Formats: sequence, C-alpha cells, structure tokens
Amino acid sequence: MATVLVVEDRPTDRELLVSLLSGSGYDVLEAETGDEALRLTREWKPDLVIADMLVPEMDGLDLARAVRSDAAIAATPIILYTASYELWELERLASAAGVSLVLPKPTDSKEILRAVTSLLDASETG
Repeated sequence: MATVLVVEDRPTDRELLVSLLSGSGYDVLEAETGDEALRLTREWKPDLVIADMLVPEMDGLDLARAVRSDAAIAATPIILYTASYELWELERLASAAGVSLVLPKPTDSKEILRAVTSLLDASETG
C-alpha cells in the first residue's frame, strides 16, 4: 500500500488525517514541522505528502519548493491542506511552487480520499 506523509502541527487535525488515511489502508508518516517533513520525505520517499500551509520552520510552499528542488524526491505529489488562505489566492502560488492540489479546511473525508487516490493513480501512470 502507498505511504502518505501528513504534515500538520495541530495534533487534532493531524490525528484526523492519520486516522482517515490509515483506516483506508495507507501507511502513514507524521511530521509537525516543515523541516521534519522534508527530512522524512528524503528518508522514506513517501508516495504522497499532505501538508498544512502554516507549519513551523518551513511553510507548505517552502516545503513544496524544497521537494521539487531535490531530484530524488521531486516527483512526489503534494497536497496543501489549509484554512489560512482563500483558495483563489493560494492556488496560483501553490502551482508556481509545484503543489499538485490545494484543499480547503475543512474538506469532506470522501473528497480527501478521492484526491489522494487520484494523485497516487496519476503518479503511478505518469
């Protein structure tokens, strides 16, 4: 099964995503900061990263840029999951940073799973 890295500094939000993903059969890694997420991505090479936009040390856009600049992990799909920005405002910035998809908080759990499945399927074929 695919491995997903969840990057979220709020324990309740992180636990919800971890529970949803692990309950759906995914292996899940967890990080509270952007620096920790980058280290785990380099070390474990997850199939997908779901990152909150505002995490300590390195925000979601900086994390995406760092992943895209490292050839060993550059193809990793990244979802930004955030309540901090208007979607229209963030989507342009996210696209420029190499983010695969932006989801607003809150998003229905079925929609999150659809997005995860879609990006994982696309990365396997692409």
